[in-house]
Amino acid sequence: MLNKLFRKYNQNRKAIWTVIIMVAFFVILLQTIFGLIRADREKRLANIEDEENELLNNNIQTSIGSNTINNTQNTVNQNNVSESGTTNNNINNPTKLINQFIEYCNNNQIDKAYEMLSSGCKTVLFPSQADFQIKYVQPVFSMKRTAKIEQGMYGEGIYKVTYYSNMLSSGGYQNANSMQDYMVVLQEDEQKKLSINHLIDVQNLNKISNETQVMIKLLQKQSYTDYEIYQIQITNQTNQTILVSEQKSKSSVNLVDQNGVNYPSNIDEQAKERLILKPQETTILELKFNKMYNTNRINQSIQFLNMIADYEAYQRGEEVERINLSIML
Repeated sequence: MLNKLFRKYNQNRKAIWTVIIMVAFFVILLQTIFGLIRADREKRLANIEDEENELLNNNIQTSIGSNTINNTQNTVNQNNVSESGTTNNNINNPTKLINQFIEYCNNNQIDKAYEMLSSGCKTVLFPSQADFQIKYVQPVFSMKRTAKIEQGMYGEGIYKVTYYSNMLSSGGYQNANSMQDYMVVLQEDEQKKLSINHLIDVQNLNKISNETQVMIKLLQKQSYTDYEIYQIQITNQTNQTILVSEQKSKSSVNLVDQNGVNYPSNIDEQAKERLILKPQETTILELKFNKMYNTNRINQSIQFLNMIADYEAYQRGEEVERINLSIML
């Protein structure tokens, strides 16, 4: 009996071991695949749980619908935030004010969200409710959003708002769909208002440099997180055509701070015809300066360098007078 078995084994030894090796290989392969799947699932669940906890711990999850509002308010209460969640009290709490704004946008209550904007934000960015809907609500709130609200690095009253796709509807925290904004809470006519879309402040100015040849008047300053925009009126007071800038570089018009640091403008991006001023002609430019918002860096002046006093002579290749002037802020 045993002899027959050994004889059959010897006759089929190669085939038998081939089958054994193949079975062992597939068993090991399946265990490896299932192990990787299980580890990946556990990692994703752990990440989702960590991110959900982060949102809850910071009390910054925006409510979607009335049930979500109640749940979020319960979480806030559990974390010892004493303010109530009513609309009246929201105006006294910056985080709740921003959450109220986001809730209106999520629910497509455009009129209520627009009413929460500051007058400067409306004037500069969204002159009408339709502008606000097209330029901000539609691109940002194309899906339901939750938000992470943090005190920004730019100073008190300025908040970094990171929008995420709705965690409740998507089943997870979708970083790929995140968007970022900076908002400012302002006091306006005894009410709290919001300036959004990175716009920090709008100031109307009345600074004039009335030189003999050129009069420069600063009309408005717009401060954003990463740059500043000045609305500047320039009048040619001579009997010759003036070229404000040759546009060879950004450094022909600079913003200068109290430490003497120069911040170049985008004068090189302006249409040339707007920089050519005939006698007694006036133009208004909006120049952008690459200066991040910083309350410790105080602006001192705006410098105009190498303005061409006689543009016709300049075109003929003649030597012409260059005008350098600055206007104090």
